[in-house]
Amino acid sequence: MKLTVVKSFVAATAMAVGVAQTASADAITDFYKGKQVSFNVGASAGGGFGIYARIFASHFGKYVPGKPTIVVQHMQGSGGVKAANFVYNVAPKDGSVIHMPVSSICENQLLRPKGVRFNCADFNWIGSIADIPVEFGIWHTAGIKSVEDAKKKSVSIGSPSGHSFLYRVPKMMNELLGTKFNIIIGYKGSGGVDLAMERGEVDGRAVSWDSAISRTGHWYKEGKVRSIVQVGPKPVPALTKQGVPRLIDLVKSKKEKSMVEFLYSFMLIGRAVVAPPGAPRAHVAALSAAFDRTMEDKALKEDLAKRKMPLNPTTGAQLQAFINSMNATPKAQLAEIRAVLQPPKSKKTKK
Repeated sequence: MKLTVVKSFVAATAMAVGVAQTASADAITDFYKGKQVSFNVGASAGGGFGIYARIFASHFGKYVPGKPTIVVQHMQGSGGVKAANFVYNVAPKDGSVIHMPVSSICENQLLRPKGVRFNCADFNWIGSIADIPVEFGIWHTAGIKSVEDAKKKSVSIGSPSGHSFLYRVPKMMNELLGTKFNIIIGYKGSGGVDLAMERGEVDGRAVSWDSAISRTGHWYKEGKVRSIVQVGPKPVPALTKQGVPRLIDLVKSKKEKSMVEFLYSFMLIGRAVVAPPGAPRAHVAALSAAFDRTMEDKALKEDLAKRKMPLNPTTGAQLQAFINSMNATPKAQLAEIRAVLQPPKSKKTKK
């Protein structure tokens, strides 16, 4: 008799849990059905973030319960801080907004907290589509073929702002290696810097390798751009094959190497997708599950391959653990890195 009662209780409990899960799934489907989900991107439409965002958005919606329409919206400013502030503080917290942050925002939070009104660890990290190895290329007419050449001759380097990795990579090289890069800020994203190179306004730029190959791969084939250094936690096979050195191997001391490694933070975050803090857990879980399924989507892989954009996803849990470790960086070390990467005082030097 007692065994029969226990079995009945277990069966009833399992049924209740199943009903609750079904009800929860139905509620999420009802929320997203017929809805537009705003996909806020903290960078320009013409760069790598814009390309990844459009391709991701075209496949992501079909895996979200209710199959909402994903609408990409770009919000540039302050190296991604403007968009991150908006998503963190202003955007709806109901799961109807997701965000692709500029990958340096967590770095910015630690290095220049003024103007930052968010804590990276509080975002709901859904996942990252790909990391961002960086290539430093110089236009063929500049007369620079190596880092050693850049120590002897001053050339102009373009960047959107003093808080972008396009600024921080050449700035760190100036400080640690003695290169003579004249960094001109104020261009509209990495795409704007590319146009400036073609017009002869600047002689080079640091850029994500995937963006470089996707947008301007013909430059490399035609010998218009010479790669002088690569930056990232892992070497880029194509650049290593060409004999392009890694920045980490060009600096000598342990302290200098730790500074270069700090730059890896944004590269590991890469093309990430987050939801605002405070979003319902059930909605975040549904978005995370949809992200994981999207990363396995055959059509997504084909679209990325056509644009020569790599796919090497990182889970939201892995990103969250990494962000937490970044936040634990000692203050003394941050002060040293902040001094090396200090941006110019003027807000803009190039329209």
